[in-house]
Order: sequence, then C-alpha cells, then structure tokens
Amino acid sequence: MSHHTRRFALAIACVLLTEAPQRVVAGGAARAPSVQSQAASDANGRLVRASMVGDLTEVKAALADGASANAPADAHMTAMGVAALYGRAEIVRILAAQGADVSADQGGQTPLVLAAGEGHTQTVEALIALGAKVGAKDKMGVTALMAAASANRVGTVKALLAHGADPRDATTEGSTALMAAAYGGYADVVSALIAGGADVNAKDGSGRTPLMAAALAGDGAVARTLLAAKADPNAEDSGGSTALVYAAANGHVGLVTALIQGGSKKGLDQAFPFAIRGCHTDLAKKLVELGAKTTGRIDGVSTVVLAASANCTPALEFLIGRGIDVNAANEDGTTALMVAAAEGYVSAAKLLLDHGANLEATNQNKETAWLLAAMANQLEIVEIFKAHRAAREKEKR
Repeated sequence: MSHHTRRFALAIACVLLTEAPQRVVAGGAARAPSVQSQAASDANGRLVRASMVGDLTEVKAALADGASANAPADAHMTAMGVAALYGRAEIVRILAAQGADVSADQGGQTPLVLAAGEGHTQTVEALIALGAKVGAKDKMGVTALMAAASANRVGTVKALLAHGADPRDATTEGSTALMAAAYGGYADVVSALIAGGADVNAKDGSGRTPLMAAALAGDGAVARTLLAAKADPNAEDSGGSTALVYAAANGHVGLVTALIQGGSKKGLDQAFPFAIRGCHTDLAKKLVELGAKTTGRIDGVSTVVLAASANCTPALEFLIGRGIDVNAANEDGTTALMVAAAEGYVSAAKLLLDHGANLEATNQNKETAWLLAAMANQLEIVEIFKAHRAAREKEKR
C-alpha cells in the first residue's frame, strides 16, 4: 500500500474510532444528537468501515439501517472513494445501485484515480461501467491513466487505454503519463503508452520531454524504448539543456552512451561541466573522448571552480592533466583556490598550489584565498599557505 493510501486509511480509521462530537445549539448549550441522527451517523461510520475491509454483508446492513451512500467521512472521502481505494469492486457496484456518486470528490481526487493508482483494475472497470469518466482529472489535472502509469500499474494502464483514456492528456504543469512512467523507469508501462498513442516528444511547462525524464532517472532501457519510438535526442528544455545534459548531471554513463548511439549531437560541451560539478569524473572523461570541451561553464562558474566546489580531487587532477587554467575565475573573480581555502578542502588546495594557483589573486571584494581561509577559521589551510609562501621566497634567494 502506498504512503498516500496509508494516509487516507489512517485518517478514516481515526474518524471511525472517535466518538461523535456533541453539537452546540443556540445559546451555547451542548446536547447529544437525537437518537435518529445518531443512528444515521453510526450507520454511515459502519458503511465506511465495511467498504474499507470489504465486508459485503455489513455494507448491505448499514445501508438498510439508513446509511447514506454519499455521506463523506472527515477524511473527505465517501464510502465509494474508500471502496475504490481498497479495490472493492463489488461494493462499488452495491453503493452505485444505492445512488452513490461514482465521480464524487475524494479530497481533490476521484474514485477512478484512487483505484487506478493502486492498480485495482477490476474496480477501475466497474467504475467506468457505472459511468465514471475515464478522462476525468483531479484538482492537479491528474487522470486515472497518469496515476496508474506513475505507480507502474501496467495492467490498469492497458485497461484504461482500452476504454479510451488519452495518453496525451497533461496535468496543469504539462506532465503526461509517459513522462511519469519514464521517470519511474517503468519500461512495460512506457511501451504500453507508446502503443496507445502517447507523444514521445511532448513537453511539460519547463520544456522537458519523456526522454529527459528517463535521462534524469538513468534508465537505459526506457531511453532506448523512447528512442526507438522516434523520441528526439536533441530536444532542448526551456533552459537549453538536452537529455544528454540530464544524464551527465546525474552521472549516468550508460545512458550517455545510449543517447549518443541514438543520435544525440547537442549538449556535449554543456554536459561536461555538469558532470564535473557532480564529481562524475569517469563520465567527464568519456565526454571529452566524444569531443566535449573542458572550458564550459555553469552560470559563469568555470569547470575548475566547479571541481573545487565539489571537493573533487579526481576531477581537478583530470582537468589539470588536460591543461585547464587553474586560475580561471568566475565572473566575480572567485578562483578554485579561494573556494578550497574558504571550505577547508586541504587536498584540493595543495593540488592547486602545486600546479600554479595564484595565492595573491583577489576577487571583486579584494579578498585573497588566504584572507578567505582566515575569515573561515581554516587554520590548516592558512598553515599550508604560509609554508607555500615561505618555500617560494626561499626559491627566490
């Protein structure tokens, strides 16, 4: 059972195990509810409990005793919503026969979305047969198909598609069922959605595609499935990043290979600094082999500063070996040595000094690496700088 399901179940259980509150009447005096209203309230509670556990006999008894098929519990769910959530298809039919609304709001969701998200295919079939709209959306624009796809419910996905669910539907933020499945790494669901007509190149509100979702998750099988279905490996999001950049930023070497083999041509130079920032040195090496330049930047930050910020000595060693300028500064004058000094990254500071880092360089605030180390109370770094300066002065004599 999902966390979402457990949350609803707990809320319902708490309501059912709590005595009915007294009611305040005019004049401020409190009195117990009438015998008739109390009986109806008790029957409603019994109906919700029975719908949760799947007790057909008790459901019928509660309805016979006056329970309302549409009465909401304090968890903002009706008996229909509870039955859908727990996959009680027969109870769904009984409740509908007593006038229960198969599309009643369930705390912002629909019974169909709840059933689909839990993979209750028979309940989904029952709800649709009783009139639930297969393409209905919840308050966030999520459809039953999206709920099923995001939870890897392949059987339910296929059933919804067979009933006319549109795989091109999008949430209020532009996300589709295929994006959710791709991010989850659900290859079978991805295949089913593509077979059902999903747009493999759809973009969300940020310009991200299903292939980017797969790249972010690092699922090579899903990426290959999307590429085989003509997903564009060179599509860019609103920030200009491609799937290759998403894969590199998260260190997915195998996926980078799959994307290159699938025709990815854009983003090599942009992917490289992201790989460095994540300390994915092996991937950075592969990108260079593929032709990436080592001088790329992220928001004006040079690769050598990115490596120092990540305290990634292997990346620094690789960059130095490739002839990178260890004194390449950001737009504000910050150098890799300044970053290492301020953060107390001893190994990085030593490596940079050994390869020509300028101890006297200043940023736009006229601060040197030495000053930044002192301000941050990085005493070991300060001592390293002292020893370095002394050695240099001795060499000059």
